[in-house]
Amino acid sequence: MANYCSIDDNKAQVFYTDANGVKKNVLIEGQNPITVTIDSIGKKQFHSSGNALITYVAPGAITLVTCTGKFRQIGSDPSTELPCEYVLSHGSTSDNVFTSDYDSNYGDNTGDMTFTVNYVADVDFIRVRNSQGTLLFKDYGASPMTYEVKCIRQHCPEGYCECKADGYPGYCCNDCNDTASRIHALTEQVRGINGK
Repeated sequence: MANYCSIDDNKAQVFYTDANGVKKNVLIEGQNPITVTIDSIGKKQFHSSGNALITYVAPGAITLVTCTGKFRQIGSDPSTELPCEYVLSHGSTSDNVFTSDYDSNYGDNTGDMTFTVNYVADVDFIRVRNSQGTLLFKDYGASPMTYEVKCIRQHCPEGYCECKADGYPGYCCNDCNDTASRIHALTEQVRGINGK
């Protein structure tokens, strides 16, 4: 996983193309540096209240199951809490099906768990994250997918054109409309002198 662009870059534009030739791009502002990944791992979440055998069918072969939360085997007794590790250890994965018979002793289970299932999809996913790992953008397309990142460093505000300068800070900002008007006036002046 490579980092793209630096904190000095204002924007990053990610261009990506899927196997069918569909081209897209996304502009990320104020989040550099970024990381871009392409893989075929999809994620789905489901919730369980702890009152029945867990059975979940994913859209593709399961690669990982994680969870957060707790169940209680006896709803009124906190000492019977079951952490995620316990529920997962009493589960099994067979291709695209996850099941867990975490408790067959009591009938008044309570609690709430959120399960995240990673599975192999029949498409590629492109994900863009910032340096803290926060997901900024996600899309999918036909596999294999390719991408390119263009870093954009703008020193001038909207409506101003950047030009190089010998002195500090190494650039200047000119009003784009004013510059265009001056160039147009000079062009007309030269045409008048040349008689064209």
